[in-house]
Amino acid sequence: MYRNLLPLLLAAIYQPAFAAPPYYPAITADAPALAFPRDHAAHPAYRTEWWYLTGWLKDSGGDPIGFQVTFFRSRPAVDQDNPSAFAAKQVVMAHAALSDPRRGRLIHDQRVSRLGFGRAAASDSTLDLTLDDWRWQGNADGGFVIQVPARGFTLILSAAPTQTILVEGPNGVSAKGGEAASRYYSEPHMAITAQLDGRTLTGEAWFDHEWSSTLLPDGAVGWDWAALDLDDGASLMAFRIRDAGGKTLWTGGTWRDSGRSREGPPLFLGDDAVQFTPRRRWHSPQSGADYPVETDLAVTIGGEKRLFTLRPLLDDQELDSRLAGGPIYWEGAVSCEQGRGYLELTGYDRPFGSGPK
Repeated sequence: MYRNLLPLLLAAIYQPAFAAPPYYPAITADAPALAFPRDHAAHPAYRTEWWYLTGWLKDSGGDPIGFQVTFFRSRPAVDQDNPSAFAAKQVVMAHAALSDPRRGRLIHDQRVSRLGFGRAAASDSTLDLTLDDWRWQGNADGGFVIQVPARGFTLILSAAPTQTILVEGPNGVSAKGGEAASRYYSEPHMAITAQLDGRTLTGEAWFDHEWSSTLLPDGAVGWDWAALDLDDGASLMAFRIRDAGGKTLWTGGTWRDSGRSREGPPLFLGDDAVQFTPRRRWHSPQSGADYPVETDLAVTIGGEKRLFTLRPLLDDQELDSRLAGGPIYWEGAVSCEQGRGYLELTGYDRPFGSGPK
């Protein structure tokens, strides 16, 4: 049924030539401080927004399973004053995926719909996201419950915070190079209780919430991003933005050591403090993309260089979200000697945001 909506949604998302350029608010360094619980909710004026939960679960035998649940909100180039209920003024997309080594590949499902008609909703006052029978709902203790009755699996997640919110960048403004920036915060080391196809599992996850009107600077085609929950309670987020030749245009990140896990400011990593060095690539037989699935991530923290060698839980963690109007990219569970987390690789199939293939 989603295939019938796709032409309309893609036409809106990728801004047809006949559409008047919309106004999207810019994000600048003097943005107001983030305020919670308000900023857990949607920010519909901005061009794009996402809520990401990625983590590791263990089954009764101790075997690891990676998971990802993501809701996206997009404001297409559509007149927001258009009175028609059929105008795609806001679009909601969602992905859910499992990385289970016993299956040997990513198990994935996706949804997409414009807001309204009882199918999709993204509250701008509280964390409450709906897309058909998928639901992401906040609760009073700062956690949330996610219900995903997906194709091939049913996943119910309860997430509880164990640390304070981690702002990504000064005042929660994450610079991406040039005038590109986002509002961005995370909740590392969230405690997870899950029901997967009737089985009870437990684990740990990283929650990201980010919104922006300008995703990438001029000349950029994609990014490498990693978020790690380390065994001693520390947290690391790091990214680099690449051009078509693979050159790094911009880097950034945030470090909070175990002594700052529950209070105190994080350390923001400057443009020269993050380095991604591929160790091994995996060639996707589906898309033809070559992804650096095993990578050395070096970060300079307090003048000291620290190395994290990221190794995938399995190689085939490519996610094809074109049915929901998105790109092909690699999003996978990775581990290192110090802990575990997720690695995201975009723009290896084709430049990110360049439209449908």
